Amino acid sequence: MMVGYPAAWMADRITDKQVELAGYEVPAGTPVLFSVYVTHRDARFFAAPDRFDPDRFSPQRKGEIPSGAYLPFGGGVHMCIGNAFALLEAQLVLAAMVQRFRVRAVSPKPVRPRPMITLGMRDPFHVRLEARTGSN
Repeated sequence: MMVGYPAAWMADRITDKQVELAGYEVPAGTPVLFSVYVTHRDARFFAAPDRFDPDRFSPQRKGEIPSGAYLPFGGGVHMCIGNAFALLEAQLVLAAMVQRFRVRAVSPKPVRPRPMITLGMRDPFHVRLEARTGSN
């Protein structure tokens, strides 16, 4: 999972009651499609949403992100059953990797998303792994 680039970039829900969305009345029972990708870039919920800032998820900043604004695994009864496992696995793999290697972008360029069933990248993003020595 890439922060800011959720694999499940779109989601849908069915309204359980009549609601108003952006000035439109939406009747109960209406399917609604929304973009998790766009929500994760909403400056109302995230300061500098396009900046890579892993500290925004630190315990010291808990509560800064409103409930329902960050949903890379869905939310509520629709939460992905693999959520906890995926987060644990990502932490373990990342920790093992950065202990052994420095990761360097070969030619820094912006990531251009490729929205399909899941969100991918339009272009390859090449990196170089440089072995860490004992003194690094």
